[in-house]
Amino acid sequence: KIDEISIELEMQSPYTKNDIDRFRRELLQASRRVFFEPEYVACPGCGRTLFNIESVFSEVKKRTAHLKGYVIAVMGCIVNGPGEMADADYGYVGEGKNKVSIYRGKDPIFRAVPEEIAIDKLLELIESDAKSGIFMPHF
Repeated sequence: KIDEISIELEMQSPYTKNDIDRFRRELLQASRRVFFEPEYVACPGCGRTLFNIESVFSEVKKRTAHLKGYVIAVMGCIVNGPGEMADADYGYVGEGKNKVSIYRGKDPIFRAVPEEIAIDKLLELIESDAKSGIFMPHF
């Protein structure tokens, strides 16, 4: 009885072993089989976005890069953001001028958080949940 068949092709490639290994990791993560790093969801921003989403997203990525197995969203507005980030574990969602909501899954945990401390609040929630076992990352 054969349970699994595996075929390996060997061919010349302009890619290095590191390139191929990186591709394998990215493919496994994209298929959600294995997480090697956090996964991010973000919107491009629109007229309702009242903060610099590109710089916030960059800062969130930098400060959460160690959180292997988490799906983190940065969304521009409260209108579409929560629906578009429905699969995320945590979210940073613009709520109004200089205000942000911090989500765990589909639930807003902190509302009207001043933008200056919102990333800290997001990290505080993630770390608190990890310590208490409320949320376990995907692996």
